Amino acid sequence: MAINLTRKTIVAAKTESESGTANAPSLTADVQLVYGDGAGVYQADTTMIDMPSLQATLSPQKQIAGRSLANVSIQTCLQQETGAGSASTVKPFFDPLLVACGMTSSAGAGTYNHEYKPTSTIGQASNVRSATVDVYQGGAASGDAIFTRSTGVYLNADFNLTAGQAPTIQFTGQGKYVAPTPVTVGATVTNPTDTKVLVEAEGLTMALSSAPGNTIAPICRSIAFSTGNSIIERGDVNSDEGLEGLMIISRAPTLNLVVEAEDILRTNYTTSGQVSGPFFANLKANDTHSIDFTHQSGVTNISTNFNFPKAQLTSVNLSDDGGIRVFNLAYALIGGTAGDDEYKITVSNTTS
Repeated sequence: MAINLTRKTIVAAKTESESGTANAPSLTADVQLVYGDGAGVYQADTTMIDMPSLQATLSPQKQIAGRSLANVSIQTCLQQETGAGSASTVKPFFDPLLVACGMTSSAGAGTYNHEYKPTSTIGQASNVRSATVDVYQGGAASGDAIFTRSTGVYLNADFNLTAGQAPTIQFTGQGKYVAPTPVTVGATVTNPTDTKVLVEAEGLTMALSSAPGNTIAPICRSIAFSTGNSIIERGDVNSDEGLEGLMIISRAPTLNLVVEAEDILRTNYTTSGQVSGPFFANLKANDTHSIDFTHQSGVTNISTNFNFPKAQLTSVNLSDDGGIRVFNLAYALIGGTAGDDEYKITVSNTTS
C-alpha cells in the first residue's frame, strides 16, 4: 500500500464560465506552483445540525449533516513564466486565482503588459470571477491520488514582500463542495517554471496623491497588501443543501509598510507637496499617498508593478527593529470618483 505524501500535491485552477459550474482545469495548462502545507490546500467544511428530540434520556441523538463547502488555501510566490513575450505568456500562472479575488484580467497599455484591477461587477453572466480548483493529494505520474474539486471558488489574496526573502501570495477562500474520489494521475503534468527571486531593488516610491511628481524612496523593511474581500454564503431553499453558492459582497483592501525613521523624513518631507513627516500630519489631515513599486523577476524585462494611487493612512506607529526606529504605516486603499481603482497590478513580459 502506497503512502500518501503531502509533498506530492498538485493544484490546478481555471476561471469558470458559469459560477459554480465546473470548468475543468488542465494538468498541462492550469497547474499552480504551491509552497508550504500540501495537506492544508483543501479542507472539507460540513455543518452538523443538532436538533435533539426531548426524551427521557440524556444520551446524545443523531445530528443532520448540513451544507458542505470546500476551504481552499494556496500559497505561491510572486513570479512569472520566462517564455518569449507574447499575449499568451504575459499573464502569470495564478491568473485564475487573481480573478477569483474579484479582479478584472485584461490587456494593459503596450503589447506585452497585462493588468489586474478590482471590479464591482461580480457574478453576472458576462462577469463571472469564480474558479474551479482541483487538488490531487498524493498525486504523481501513474500514481493513485485523492482527487478533490471545488467550484464557485472566491478568494482573498495576501501579498507579502519582506526584504531579502521570497515574495509570497497567500490565496484563501471557499468554494462549493464536490465529493472526493480516488484517481490515477496521468503521466503528463506540466508545472510552471519556478522563477522566484528575492525581494530586492523594488523601487518603492511614495508621494502625496495631490502631488505625485514629488516622490521619495524610503528605506522599507516590508510590504503587505491584502485584497480584503468579504465572502458570504448564499442560502437558497431551491438548491441542494440549501446553498446556492458564495459571493464577494464588499472589499476593504489594505496596505502596510514598515519604513525606517531616517533623517530624510524630517528634512525632506516637510517641503510643501511632499510626504510631510513623520506621517502624523498626513494622518490628521486625511491625506492620501500614491505608492508604487515593481518586483523584478530576475529575468530581463519580466516584472510585476503595483500601484496604489490613493492610500489613506489609518495608523502610524513607531517601533524598534534591531535598534533602529521604524514607522509601521497602515493604509486603507480607497477608490476615486469612478471607483474600482484602489489598486492596479501590471505584469510585463517583453523577453524575445
